[in-house]
Amino acid sequence: MLPDRNTLGPRLVYSRKPNRVDPKALVRKEAGPQASLFGERKPGVVVFVEVARISDSEFVGLLNDIEPAVIFDLRAVPRFDLGRLNRKVAFSLFEKLGARYVDASIPLMTGTKRDSALASLQEMIGGTGFARPLLFLFGSSGSSIASSDEVLGMLKATGNADVKLELLSLPM
Repeated sequence: MLPDRNTLGPRLVYSRKPNRVDPKALVRKEAGPQASLFGERKPGVVVFVEVARISDSEFVGLLNDIEPAVIFDLRAVPRFDLGRLNRKVAFSLFEKLGARYVDASIPLMTGTKRDSALASLQEMIGGTGFARPLLFLFGSSGSSIASSDEVLGMLKATGNADVKLELLSLPM
């Protein structure tokens, strides 16, 4: 017998075609017709991105649209040389948006075992508020330190029952 869908928590819904994140998806519904201009941000928004499958302009547009609180980079080899984008420009944009960047691969580079690195990542996720969106950057299939399912498990394990998580995924 399959478990009840409502007890599974957040889950990924895959799309064949990448869509730009609609800014209205980030604002509370009660805000009315001008929600994207003046609405209060919806808490609990989590965005997963497979970086290799989006362009530099899509990446910059995404950052500007969602204004993430934290960017968790799960790629084994974090790079920002997308089109005209480079590391310096990317970090300048992160700073402008007030986003904290977390390179989750660093513990692995210093010899930490994967399980310990994932436990540290889960601790960081648990210590992060959900008032502004969280952005998770993934590499191509199998080239990230954690899978999307593992990250979903970590998000579910935060135990923050007050916030309903809403997952947006590009173009995974």
